[in-house]
Amino acid sequence: MLPTTEKYWIDIYGKVALTGESIEFENYSSELNSYFKVSVFSPKLGFFAVVLDNITTRILAEKELQRTKDYLENLINYANAPIIVWDSATKIQLFNRAFEHLTGYTSFEIVGKPLDHLFPKESLANSNSEIQHALSNNWETIEIPILCKNNDVRTVLWNSANIYDPESKKLISTIAQGNDITERIRAEESLKVSHQEWIETFDLIPDLIAIIDNKHRIVKANKSMLNKINKSANDVTGLQCYKCIHDDIKPHPLCPHSMMLKDGKQHVSDICEIHLGGDFLVSVTPILDTGGNITGSVHVAHDITGLKKAEKELRESREKLDLALDNGKVGVWEWDIATNKIEWDERMEDIFGVDTGTFEGNYEAFEKHIVEEDITHTRKALSNALELDTPFETVYRIKLKNKEIKYISAKALLNRDPEGNPQKMRGVCFDITKMKKGAEQALFKLNEDLLRSNKELEQFAYIASHDLQEPLRMVSSFTQLLSLRYKDKLDNDAQEFITFAVDGALRMQNLINDLLEYSRVETKGKPLLAIDMHYVLGQTINNLSLKIKEKNALVTLGELPSVIADGGQMIQLFQNLIGNALKFCKSLPIVHISAIEENDYFRFSVKDNGIGIETQYYDRIFQIFQRLHTKEEFGGTGIGLAICRRIVERHGGKIWLESKSGEGTTFYFTIKKK
Repeated sequence: MLPTTEKYWIDIYGKVALTGESIEFENYSSELNSYFKVSVFSPKLGFFAVVLDNITTRILAEKELQRTKDYLENLINYANAPIIVWDSATKIQLFNRAFEHLTGYTSFEIVGKPLDHLFPKESLANSNSEIQHALSNNWETIEIPILCKNNDVRTVLWNSANIYDPESKKLISTIAQGNDITERIRAEESLKVSHQEWIETFDLIPDLIAIIDNKHRIVKANKSMLNKINKSANDVTGLQCYKCIHDDIKPHPLCPHSMMLKDGKQHVSDICEIHLGGDFLVSVTPILDTGGNITGSVHVAHDITGLKKAEKELRESREKLDLALDNGKVGVWEWDIATNKIEWDERMEDIFGVDTGTFEGNYEAFEKHIVEEDITHTRKALSNALELDTPFETVYRIKLKNKEIKYISAKALLNRDPEGNPQKMRGVCFDITKMKKGAEQALFKLNEDLLRSNKELEQFAYIASHDLQEPLRMVSSFTQLLSLRYKDKLDNDAQEFITFAVDGALRMQNLINDLLEYSRVETKGKPLLAIDMHYVLGQTINNLSLKIKEKNALVTLGELPSVIADGGQMIQLFQNLIGNALKFCKSLPIVHISAIEENDYFRFSVKDNGIGIETQYYDRIFQIFQRLHTKEEFGGTGIGLAICRRIVERHGGKIWLESKSGEGTTFYFTIKKK
């Protein structure tokens, strides 16, 4: 009956015989198509008993139950919704794939773990109470946060059901289905924030805004509106706008709101009668539902009181400007550079002696009026304004039909497009002929006075050099002679007094000579001619050769240009600067002379390693008789640098210095190329 081999039964009997215990096992009989429980035991030595118990019904039931269980597990596992099953001890029994996708955990990591493993620590107390509530209420919908593997917290909406033992009625397990509502919650929070921001923005807008329904009732008004009408939100909500804002008893048929209700379009009006103490521009925009029907409107009242006032002031300013231009006979013009079109006002036509409407309106026509000798510098001024972005300001002469010549002063501002290209030039012209002629006469008189003054100064300088120096020489000579003759008869004090007198006479003589040099920079200067600065420095160093040897100084030269200058004054200039470098140095002097080219100038520099000059004395040292040291420390009259400045200015340049106390000084000066 049973599909067992002889060897199988021999093994069974052997085990029973050896142990004395019975053996039980289950087996299937294909002949009977049944399952049996087989019990083999030995009731008496040498004898064996076999008991068969048919268990087919139980086995089939268990298999059916397993198939059902497998089916349910597969159904749960492959469901789209997250599903979890836990036992009465809240240990997780089943964790489907949707739950794995939601939390990032695998079922191997979760099954067998306590349920609170899935909840954030800060909400465990809440969650446990809610879970216990869910265990006793089938399909109760609750929200419980879930802690994912990556520590992200997701909000899940739960529906749960309890499973009980049918006989004992005890809780076996709980099955729960979850719905991830995290994004919805976040969207709701974002919507709340957006709504709050909209409310705050609505109230912050300075314009007066009200939302009004189709029956002219105010639905909402912003703070600007409420403050303007001095009412609260409760006061105005539900009131007809024409009663609240316009003080009317019924809506006006021509008000923007009434017009909007008729044609469904936006309407704007600046004559709407709003009794708010000012001028307002009111716009009414319809609010439409999804079907395109008007459900209300948005009213925006923009305060244009300041604009109206500004327009009035601008109009009055324009009238004043026109009056000033008329009285001053100032012409206004505009040149469109791209099209070469020039527009003149009537005052321009009057200044240029052109009949009304006859000006051709381009640059070439304008240039025909200019005196030929002035065309070049007028073009240059325009070119500088267009290319170098400098202000356009020039004076030129024009010739009228009657051969009269006028002097015209022109000024203009240049406008450029976003790319920086010249676009338009707007300017003014005014007749300065009378002023110019008066200035020429005044300048002629001033020039005559200046020539006369220079002659008088030159005469004074001659007298000072001749008449003052002769007595000084006599004082010095006779004082020295007195010292020689009566040397043995004079005591030490007398000898010292004579020395002081001789020294004072010599210093006075040097001072007069330096003053003479200072006064003759302009009056006795030679013509400016081309001269090689290497030659000038050669002569200068030769003149200073004794001082250079005494101080054991080093004087070096860079590459030097040829310039248009007074050679004698250039030697005097460098002799003063290099002489100072030798004088004001407490170590072995090192002096370097160089030059560079800068636009229309040559810039020269004389650099030394002397005692330096403090910043506050930079301007003072170029003034006459200004000394920074006593005559006992360093000799000199204090005129040398003043002479240097006069020489440089005569050549159209300027002189300055850079220095650090104790580290040396560099003097710079410029000489025009032409």
